[in-house]
Amino acid sequence: MTWKLAFRENTPLFWIELTEYTRGDCIFLSEGKQVSCYVKDSKPYTIPNLVNKLKENNEKLKNYSYDIKKDASLSDILKFFDKTIKLMKERSKLYLATEAANFDEKEYTKKEVEEIAKLRLESKKITLKHWSLIFSVILTEISRKSNVNFFDLRYYRYEEIKNIDKKLPTPIEIKNRKKSWGIICEKGKRRFLTKEEIKKFKENLLNSSKNTLCGMCAFPGKVKGNAKVILTMNNKEKINKLLSKDKLPNILITPMTQPDIVMHLDSVGGIVTDEGGVLCHAGIISREFKIPCVVGTGNATKNIKTGDIVEIDADKGEVRIVKRLKK
Repeated sequence: MTWKLAFRENTPLFWIELTEYTRGDCIFLSEGKQVSCYVKDSKPYTIPNLVNKLKENNEKLKNYSYDIKKDASLSDILKFFDKTIKLMKERSKLYLATEAANFDEKEYTKKEVEEIAKLRLESKKITLKHWSLIFSVILTEISRKSNVNFFDLRYYRYEEIKNIDKKLPTPIEIKNRKKSWGIICEKGKRRFLTKEEIKKFKENLLNSSKNTLCGMCAFPGKVKGNAKVILTMNNKEKINKLLSKDKLPNILITPMTQPDIVMHLDSVGGIVTDEGGVLCHAGIISREFKIPCVVGTGNATKNIKTGDIVEIDADKGEVRIVKRLKK
């Protein structure tokens, strides 16, 4: 089974160390400030009473206070950091149960799936606010009181921050982590990847399945058409031109759909994304508009170019490049 992209986010190293992403193997790779998670052999699982637990956790996060006394010691702030991260980890366990690699849609009713999707979006909005406060309040104070560069803290391991008043990583270690780092989780154990292992994994990822991409079915169906690669939704004029009606259906290839794309869906015959799962935005709109959709391919936007002829077999979660555009 090939590695599939599960998510790509702007995430600090200390948080990745605490994240138990799937019940299978996974690899975390840094790409600048972005961290990509690739999964393999992950088995879906369910958390009993997931809907109510998501509601309770969302309320708990909404009411969490970030009041830190001006005269608080570094030791007190580190304890508050630990308490906050543990609360966030509780939220993460619930949220990750709704990710593509873990979520088993068959275990829930249609109404529950819709409610989980809404609670997931609400959780994401709340969490963005908390991460903003963790950086602007907690880490700012840790940086100030420990004399450690604020921007370096995102490359610290969890235990390194907890013990920042005792021992610091070397400047060379931090410099190397800023360039690249990777963590592999196998059989419940995790370790840092070497530079050679990171390089080999990236090469294999780019070279594998260049003509057939695999992902997850968000809405079934088969369609063949012209690939239209759209990386961002910022340029409306460009999108209008790309998605103008053609002889063959337009197949939208994108990292992830955004709300602005809805107005163009009448000229889209199929959707393929790098990221996401059945509860992602692309999954929701594809079911609403009944458009064949494959999500979580990992590298569709890198392997497919605008003008290529592609064929979607969403029932199998496959996207095949039938003919590449001649240069």
